[in-house]
Amino acid sequence: MLPDVLLSPTPAALAGPTILPTHWRTATRAFLAKALAELLHERLLTPTPLVEIGEETEFELATDSPGVTYRFRAAARALDYWRVAPASIRRLAPGGETPLDALRFFRELQHQLGTSTFTLAHYLEEVNHTVYADAFIQAKGRPAAAELATADYQTIEHAMEGHPWLLINKGRLGFSVRDHHRYAPEADPSLRLFWLAVHHERATFVSLPGLDYATHIAAELPAAELAGFLEQLAELGLNPATYYLLPVHEWQWQHKLAVLLAADQTDNFVVPLGYGQEEYRPQQSIRTLYNAARPGACYVKTALSILNTGLIRGLNPDRLAVTPPITHWLLTLLAPDTYLRRCGFGLLGEVATLAYRHPQFNQLSGAPYQYHEFLGAIWRQSAVPLLAPGEQLCTMAALLYVDDAGESFVGACVARSGLTPRAWLATYLDAYFRPLLHCFYAHELFFVPHGENTLLVLTEGVPHRVILKDFAEEVQVTPAHYHRLPTALREALLELPEEDVTLFIFTDIFDGVFRYLSDIAHTFLGVPESEFWALVAAVIRDYQAEFPALADRFARYDLFAPRFARFCLNRLRLLTYGYAELATPPAVPALHGELLNPVAPHRP
Repeated sequence: MLPDVLLSPTPAALAGPTILPTHWRTATRAFLAKALAELLHERLLTPTPLVEIGEETEFELATDSPGVTYRFRAAARALDYWRVAPASIRRLAPGGETPLDALRFFRELQHQLGTSTFTLAHYLEEVNHTVYADAFIQAKGRPAAAELATADYQTIEHAMEGHPWLLINKGRLGFSVRDHHRYAPEADPSLRLFWLAVHHERATFVSLPGLDYATHIAAELPAAELAGFLEQLAELGLNPATYYLLPVHEWQWQHKLAVLLAADQTDNFVVPLGYGQEEYRPQQSIRTLYNAARPGACYVKTALSILNTGLIRGLNPDRLAVTPPITHWLLTLLAPDTYLRRCGFGLLGEVATLAYRHPQFNQLSGAPYQYHEFLGAIWRQSAVPLLAPGEQLCTMAALLYVDDAGESFVGACVARSGLTPRAWLATYLDAYFRPLLHCFYAHELFFVPHGENTLLVLTEGVPHRVILKDFAEEVQVTPAHYHRLPTALREALLELPEEDVTLFIFTDIFDGVFRYLSDIAHTFLGVPESEFWALVAAVIRDYQAEFPALADRFARYDLFAPRFARFCLNRLRLLTYGYAELATPPAVPALHGELLNPVAPHRP
């Protein structure tokens, strides 16, 4: 038994919570429940059912170690999903039951999972970082669902616990304990941007039509601060008109850029100017920062060379060059659509980008992608100016939040709204799913609208519209639409096979969002998951009845198909590309078998 002492002493200056053994045990148990659910979903593990206990089944999972098994209870859900009860997980060994350990769990199942030792060693480090972050959240204290349901946008944002599908959702390799306290969203920190001046010869600024650099930077920096930075350049004998001002994350400056750009600083291609005065707050993605001093100012997305959720989080200069043009194309395409306006559907435009190309690394064709992506910024429109009086903004990821007392965020919203749970879910689906169907069928384009990328707008707990962000890197079009795009956009977007088109609905919405939300509805709202999927089907049928002229597209991209391919996000790391140094960010889909489509029985 561990003594009830501090697990990871930290300097008092960090002012962080004390992580006790009880916090670590709770985080470990919750992590293993999620791991079992997702590994079963992806058919990486096949336990033996022992007995049915009400809605749940008790399973036994043999390991690679003789005599060592895991037992747990889980309730079956649609899409091969299991709701695993964390308290039920037990590790049984020849000497009896033993404490749970997340690293030992994966090591004992290495051969069943088919993971190489090289990959597993790196993976265990990311597992440990994730459990540490979860234990930190436990130590800090998780807010009550009812409290969160009335909270402001940033409070909700900082209470989230990461991607529901990806196991190592807070790997953050490169962060120290101090970095975690200073930069992780769950630590609720404030930080300031570090500013560089970068010479036009090596930097490229791109923006929406009609927005020049001078106008943009004047809006994003307080006047006195902007004047001070320009004065610094002049005092060094440099011409401010030949430089752009580029914000960088403090971690990136300290751990990557200060040394990597030493020669560039010597030759005045890069000039460090110091910290800005405005306070920023990290979003769920860590590297996207919200201006706490001026909430209407742009979000700033920075390069941050840590390995997190599968990628080293840089910014590709080639992609930055087309991000504002993609935004402009989308806004121009969708602005005249009266149906989307009635839905209140919104996009947070990525209005400007700034990329720096290193003279040596940029010449290394085939080098690991992170060496091309370590310095750049994106300015993204803020959602705050888009809100009407009385509207509340929250990340859609909050719909999956359940507090320590077993109360759900959704349940708290339903209670505020005065609606029945079923009526609330129908209202939510109208707000979220209906405009996405319209984008898909009427405009032949689709997004990756998972919870972290979608903002939900509510009034007194009632959801009535959504706003998408971070779409420019992930938006795609059907093959027919692809060939109608301008050449520059065709080079930026992938040409998809026809058979993959509906996967963006099936995978990113059905499997990536509704798989979890249907379980929340079933478990916490008393709405059986079969009724949830009937509501989803009703939205599709109603939309199709409203637009009969699109019948050929409804047939070609059939959302009532009996099955669709199973996308396996965790297989990508464990089996597909591991921790190889790749020239391009890993994007190979891991498809394994098929899933039964839960709306298929509701075909009109």
